[in-house]
Amino acid sequence: MVEYINYKKKRYPVRVSYFALKHMSKETDGKKMDFQDIGSMDIEMYEALLFYSLRAGANADDVEFTFKREQMEMVLDECLMEFVNLIPKFFPKVTGEEEGNNQNKKKRK
Repeated sequence: MVEYINYKKKRYPVRVSYFALKHMSKETDGKKMDFQDIGSMDIEMYEALLFYSLRAGANADDVEFTFKREQMEMVLDECLMEFVNLIPKFFPKVTGEEEGNNQNKKKRK
């Protein structure tokens, strides 16, 4: 799945994927990210996540990746809320029933 952000009147593919999460985690010393409460994330984590998500999106759409890591602060300055709002689309919500089943499985182990 690929979503898109707008920056300087251009549309860029974004994919919050294993690749993006892995590299963001390495860059941010493994800080935990709570996808249920995106607003609670350390603000600087968004820069790393956006950079690697843009790389993954460019790869998925077979387009040239032209951003540099140090540009992410200014990209987010323009499209922070757009990016934050698309992140949950990459993580299906767990229903109450599914969560209960997961808890029961943990208790049986």
